[in-house]
Amino acid sequence: MTRHIQKLLMLLLVFLSQFIYSQTYPVQAVPTVVSPYSSKLSDYSNAMVNRINLQLITTDLLVQNRPAQLHLKIQGNGITAQSAPILSGIQPIYLNGGEILSLTSADLAGYFRYQNLQGLTTTQYSEALPDGVYTICFQVYDVVTKKWLSQNSCATVYLMLNDPPQLNLPS
Repeated sequence: MTRHIQKLLMLLLVFLSQFIYSQTYPVQAVPTVVSPYSSKLSDYSNAMVNRINLQLITTDLLVQNRPAQLHLKIQGNGITAQSAPILSGIQPIYLNGGEILSLTSADLAGYFRYQNLQGLTTTQYSEALPDGVYTICFQVYDVVTKKWLSQNSCATVYLMLNDPPQLNLPS
């Protein structure tokens, strides 16, 4: 009797496994924060200084000229900031299958502007953040379908404001 139950359960497991699948995303995001890290979020909105890079790898070869937008989330030490629902001054990114799109601070600066972030006060934005570990995460979504094209990909940084140097010699 138990042998029949085992066979039945195995058959049921094989049947149900056809309906279980993992989520695969057509885009992979790889963020990199360039050291030395700035403790002020406002510094990341400066397009002239390269502080952060993002590579978008489109693994789906069927994607052609797909308009996409980024969602930014910054978390750490009691602070959570993320992209506003409506981003001002940011053009869509166009993705093509099999391409690696490299975005620099000049391309990402608009996402770090105060009007495009929610969850921060103006003081938190313009002054140095408290010391601690922070994650800067990006996620790509399709502008047309409003579906996520990538999983949440993060870069981890340790922000610390050092004391100014003190002169030891000559005494």
